[in-house]
Amino acid sequence: MLSMRSNYVLVVEDDPCLRPLIQAVLSANGFDPRCAANAAEALSVSEQTGKTLQVALVDLTLPGAMTGEELIEQLKGQNPNLSLVITSGRLPPEDLLERLRDAAYLQKPFLPSELLRAVRTAFKKVSEPKSVAP
Repeated sequence: MLSMRSNYVLVVEDDPCLRPLIQAVLSANGFDPRCAANAAEALSVSEQTGKTLQVALVDLTLPGAMTGEELIEQLKGQNPNLSLVITSGRLPPEDLLERLRDAAYLQKPFLPSELLRAVRTAFKKVSEPKSVAP
């Protein structure tokens, strides 16, 4: 099995109870989660890590000046191949789901197995060769 330690997951979750649980589940299953409580912290963590961000798990409802949706747009601007897992306690707007149709969506509350399935699928999308249109 390919080690997932060479890639990390940026976890952006403002809930101080949920964030360490997500981190523990991912760590226990071979991932390298780097956590942030808001968008500004997420951008800082992403820059400081020094690794190419391939997968991000982002809560749509974040405190601060930047929303989860705005953070996603900025992260995708930096890396168009970024694979996303979006979380929210509410259904996201249809237009967002349409624009990010390749993203996985996890409705809160979610089970650890659902979290792992979404993150594993996100990593598979990154590792799949992109087809080039003729």
